Amino acid sequence: MATIKWGASPTSRGTVLTTELNTLTNGSFSAVGPAYNNSSNLDRWGWVEFVSGGSITPTAGATITVFITHSPGGTNYDDPPSSTNPGSHTIVEVLSIQASAHTVRAISTRPFALPPSNIKFVLRNQTGVSLSASGNTVTLYTSNEAVA
Repeated sequence: MATIKWGASPTSRGTVLTTELNTLTNGSFSAVGPAYNNSSNLDRWGWVEFVSGGSITPTAGATITVFITHSPGGTNYDDPPSSTNPGSHTIVEVLSIQASAHTVRAISTRPFALPPSNIKFVLRNQTGVSLSASGNTVTLYTSNEAVA
């Protein structure tokens, strides 16, 4: 019987949201970030890390939700989530944020499946405050499995 194990530690694929997060108000969705092309790497699993650009003071129950939009054919993407189109988009993680003044660092605790195509990321700010004016990032990490 085969054994499935992690093939390697997660690898950073770089930032997938940056300036789209500048001064993002509470309850708002970011603009869509740049495309991440997974059709060549064919990475199976992803994790996201959000880091605020400076100290913010989230309210109790604060969260940040990260979504992906798909492009199976590499050209057309599904309409991104927004205040007028909250829909049932692919949520990859809801990150809980501590309610105290600090530079927020939140990392997904479980992996999410990555499609073998182009994807773009969108973030919804539900921290109770606006994000910093600059320096906010969402970084994508990926990994695969090994079968032995």
